[in-house]
Amino acid sequence: MNEPFDSEKERNARLKQIIGLGEKSIKKNYYPLLLKQFKELKTSEEKYRRIVDTTNEGIWMIDETDITTYVNRRMAEMLGYREVDLMNKRVTEFFFEEEIDDHKKKIENRQKGLSETYERRCRHKNGQAVWTMVSATPLFDEENRYKGSFAMFTDITERKITEMKLKKSETHLRITLDAAQVGIWEWDIKNKLLHCTPAFYKMLGYDPQTKSEMKFSEMLLMLHSADREHVKKVLEDVYSPDFTGFKYEARFQQASGTYRWLQSKGFAFEHDKNGIATVVIGTMIDIQERKTAEQEHLATIHFFKSMDLVNQAIRGTNDLEQMMSDVLDTMLSIFDAEQAVLIYPCDPQTPSWQIPMERAKPEFYGNVYKNKLVVPTSKMVADIFKLLLDAGDEPVISGPEADYVLPEEFTKQHKVKSQISMAIYPKVGKPWELTIDQQTYERVWTDQEKKLFHEIGRRLSDGLTTLLMYRNLQESEAKYRRIVDTTNEGIWMINENNITTFTNKRITEMLGYRIEEVMNHPITDFLFDDDLADYQRRVETRKSGISETYERRYHHRNGQAIWLLVSAIPIFNAEKEFAGSLAMLTDITQRKFAEEELKKYHEHLEELVAIRTKELSETNKQLQDAIEAADAANKAKSRFLASMSHELRTPLNAILGYAQIFERDTTLSEHQKNGIQIIKSSGEHLLTLISDILDLSRIEANKIVLHPSTIDFVPFLDSIRDIIRIKAEAKQISVNFLIEQDVPPGIITDETRLRQILLNLLANAVKFTESGYVNFHVKVLSHHEKITGRTKRNQYTIRFEVEDSGTGIHPDKLAKIFAPFEQVKDVTASEGVGLGLPISRQLVQKMGGDIFVESELGKGSRFWFDLTFSTTSVPVPGKPAEKIITGYKGKRRKILIVDDRQSNRQILKEWFSKLGFDLSEANNGTQAITLAQQTKPDIILLDLLMPDMSGFDTAMIIRGIPELSKVVMIAMSASMTDIIDEQYRKAGFDGFLSKPIDLDKLSETIKENLHINWIYKKKTGPQISEPVILPPIEELNILHEFIQRGDMLQLSKRAQFIETLGAQYIPFARTLKLLADTFQERRIEAMIEDALKKQKNQNEK
Repeated sequence: MNEPFDSEKERNARLKQIIGLGEKSIKKNYYPLLLKQFKELKTSEEKYRRIVDTTNEGIWMIDETDITTYVNRRMAEMLGYREVDLMNKRVTEFFFEEEIDDHKKKIENRQKGLSETYERRCRHKNGQAVWTMVSATPLFDEENRYKGSFAMFTDITERKITEMKLKKSETHLRITLDAAQVGIWEWDIKNKLLHCTPAFYKMLGYDPQTKSEMKFSEMLLMLHSADREHVKKVLEDVYSPDFTGFKYEARFQQASGTYRWLQSKGFAFEHDKNGIATVVIGTMIDIQERKTAEQEHLATIHFFKSMDLVNQAIRGTNDLEQMMSDVLDTMLSIFDAEQAVLIYPCDPQTPSWQIPMERAKPEFYGNVYKNKLVVPTSKMVADIFKLLLDAGDEPVISGPEADYVLPEEFTKQHKVKSQISMAIYPKVGKPWELTIDQQTYERVWTDQEKKLFHEIGRRLSDGLTTLLMYRNLQESEAKYRRIVDTTNEGIWMINENNITTFTNKRITEMLGYRIEEVMNHPITDFLFDDDLADYQRRVETRKSGISETYERRYHHRNGQAIWLLVSAIPIFNAEKEFAGSLAMLTDITQRKFAEEELKKYHEHLEELVAIRTKELSETNKQLQDAIEAADAANKAKSRFLASMSHELRTPLNAILGYAQIFERDTTLSEHQKNGIQIIKSSGEHLLTLISDILDLSRIEANKIVLHPSTIDFVPFLDSIRDIIRIKAEAKQISVNFLIEQDVPPGIITDETRLRQILLNLLANAVKFTESGYVNFHVKVLSHHEKITGRTKRNQYTIRFEVEDSGTGIHPDKLAKIFAPFEQVKDVTASEGVGLGLPISRQLVQKMGGDIFVESELGKGSRFWFDLTFSTTSVPVPGKPAEKIITGYKGKRRKILIVDDRQSNRQILKEWFSKLGFDLSEANNGTQAITLAQQTKPDIILLDLLMPDMSGFDTAMIIRGIPELSKVVMIAMSASMTDIIDEQYRKAGFDGFLSKPIDLDKLSETIKENLHINWIYKKKTGPQISEPVILPPIEELNILHEFIQRGDMLQLSKRAQFIETLGAQYIPFARTLKLLADTFQERRIEAMIEDALKKQKNQNEK
């Protein structure tokens, strides 16, 4: 290499000049670079607060008065304090005094909305100075008022110390440069040589003793291939006369073969006569840590943003399928992959597996199994499952630079080139597999991607746990409700003082008392004296939170003992104090008598000779087995009565309440009114069924009482049809009602029981018919006159027949369908509790008939029964003319509504607000007492069962207040339907209404007690319509055929078609469609037959 200097003297002069220029370069260029390296990155959003706990920067927030509102751990550690030592302190308390004026200026800038970056000297707890780089941002509220500042502090104390050392002397410059890893270089452009100081080589791990200079081309080869063209382009500027300097950042290859980020700055040192640089000098500094921090920060931001998207997908729905789909779609977006799959179960021992969810980008290949419900587990798949389980909850990578290689058969079948998978472990069921496939290229998965995938899998496991448990809970709740709805057990609740707070009817039937004779009485009144000590011991046990099942004697009203099996659990209030007990009781008297007889028989047998001992033992065992079987059967039946009247009637109160309100709404169309009437009729039927189901034991004990009354027979059958047709049309089943002309207009029977029987048979027919028809036929078999005393009545024997084209019943199963709690398994769907047909049959038998059945499996069934009814010459009472109340006469009255359920209060508020009353409401007894004293109501409607204070207690307290002693109080309850006048009047009530509330009865009660006169809406007379033009006789014949079949759907469609035949037929067609849509079959039949007669007469003329 040629010596570039003419003499040693000239070389030394040049070196001194270079060192001087280097110092200037360091001061000019290197210090700002160091400042930028330590400048903190601002946090992006509040939801990434977890970054605060891991960041290397201190965070300090102050309010508009400079008071500290938040510091993180790093900030406190910088100054030697704990976070709590800095909180609520003025920030200037931790600055040196000479910094305070500058701080005030910075606050003024931030009040103007300016963000700043500057240095600040803080005072450490030990009194030492801590130099920091501060990035401060103002905070404003919604009205753009300054509310304080948010600042990030970076400890630059070491850098400041370095700067001060650099300023001391030129001698220490090179030492400082080496310590700071700053290399100085000189580029001889003409000779294409590069001279570098040892620090440059040390940065990259080379021995500086073996290198002093290199060719410029060698330096270019040290660059990372991705950076090389960029650097070349930057360096091209040196050949321009305008060149003053350059700066670039690039990755240089180290001695180890890896790459390191360096920053190079250079400027022209010598020029030729044309002003082109011939020598360029500059610096090279290590920026690897800064680049790493930037990349880690960006990766952290990406991580938290990605997890936020995943969390939104998980929390965004309670639907399991939707959640899985949303999460997989989010993962495809985050990882920019082609396919994401969830597989269940991840179990090498499972015989089969399935794909609950698979998402793929539209343009890519989907999973070959995605349309298969179940896939057999091959050895290849079992090995993959085992691999994932062995990895625990860590991801398993396959593809380039990965330890695991997917089987060639798998990659070909699924077109997968790279994959990341892991087993996830929801707390419900077996493990799952979560997988992302890359199909277009062999992807190398980074550590950050592995970390993110692992965290998503862990979070998805939690989400699956929640929704799987939610799904199981729903299924369990539905199953529980079915069990509760079929119980036949007594229910008895007492408070902590042993006072009865609730019993159902089954308890009173067991003991022979009325409900009011048990309610509010100590349970010990019904126990034998010999059992009181054991009873108290068991109460103490329950106070410890222990439930028990045991046998107990109770006093029957007739003086005898009744044995009950008691399952008792403790009740605790919100403060976890013992508040009483709830018990389910089953009558085991017969079993106990049998046991007693068995005991006596056993004692007698022991007296016999030894030769009969073996025979005695066998007999004893048979008897014991029979007793246990009978007890098991009794318990099965007893589960039916667990549904308490209060809980079942409460939602019906809302349904029937609003049905009554809408029924009185004059703005509704006729079609809407018919719909409301159907809702009301169905609700009333359901209410009737609830009461009847609770009386099952009465039916079995032959204690059921019929309540005959005169009913309008044809409208009664029409109401049955309307209810059933709604269910049938939902399944697109044809329902045909054939009511023969000679059926009597009015009959004497128990309307409720007959409706229950018919609806049960028809509902079963619809339920077990998936397509085809259900026919209902009512015809008279015979009739004759019957004279009772002075009354002459006609006796009609009428057959009711239900036929369907459903699934049918196997002959071997026909005998079981009338057995309680039995369901035939040959049907396509098993629903209900198996009580409908047994109850219906016993009711028909009670009414003097029996139910018969014929069925052929796969073709359908036919049920029928015959009943004899009396008719009377007295006209059937018609429905009274509807009167719509719009208000009342006189001064405005005040009503206080007290009920713990908001839906019950809302119904009454909506009804009374339309009538002009001044309303107030309370949701408990305490609130009711306060409001009653404040508002002085004219009448109080008071629910009897409320959580903190019963209606009885509330009423007695109100009655004790002098200014309220005369207020009218009406009791309401969904449970105590048998309450007698003496009890509620004794509590201070003036009347009683059973829930669901009948608005007509309520209106009558208000009128009687407040002595007011209602104002009714005046009805206008009917309008005279224009003559209706009839359609052609061919259309009338088609309509007649539809009405004979009872096909309302086709009638409605044909009416729309007739409208298209001409404008003159529109009135007829629209009238017909309205009648068909509201199922007014008899009116349609009369209308069409009348039209046919008119058309035939006109044609004959």
